[in-house]
Amino acid sequence: MKANYDVLIIGAGLSGIGMACHLAEACPGKRIGILERRHAIGGTWALFRYPGIRSDSDMFSFGYKFRPWHELKVLADGPSIRRYIADTAREYGVDPVSTMQAPDSPAIARITPAPCPPTTPASASA
Repeated sequence: MKANYDVLIIGAGLSGIGMACHLAEACPGKRIGILERRHAIGGTWALFRYPGIRSDSDMFSFGYKFRPWHELKVLADGPSIRRYIADTAREYGVDPVSTMQAPDSPAIARITPAPCPPTTPASASA
């Protein structure tokens, strides 16, 4: 099945979800694809989950201007940031994970790229 998109966003992290939200508001008739290799949105905050991970930037500056940070923690931890990104995606209707469960719903879709072919270490060919 081929899918045609007006806009393709690479990555469902903080910036990718932010861009999708802006486009959903500004261009409601456009088909937007979000290309995400992982099975979760959140980018860095979904990838790195070690104990104590947190932002070194205050969330009032780091967060979305269109959806201000209202938590008490100014230097938020990873799980709080992941939740903020996911809640924003759901609120703006650009959550690629939930869209995959309802294929006839909005114009936002998560596209999973084909896996990269295995590589041969340089030392194995020498």
